[in-house]
Amino acid sequence: MDMQKLALGAIWYIVFVFSVAWHEAAHALMARKLGDPTAHEGGRPHPIPFRISSARLWVWWCFRS
Repeated sequence: MDMQKLALGAIWYIVFVFSVAWHEAAHALMARKLGDPTAHEGGRPHPIPFRISSARLWVWWCFRS
């Protein structure tokens, strides 16, 4: 695999992770507006994926086999 494909794959992965985080934050904010505070109370409505997940989850994700 050449470096250009590897770099492009990394960029697509980062865009995907942030897109999913924004999407889920939008769900949480809409639920809050419609009267369901569950996600907001859990600290979920944030577009930065590193803030909404625990460190243990990220370690598991990075080192899973």
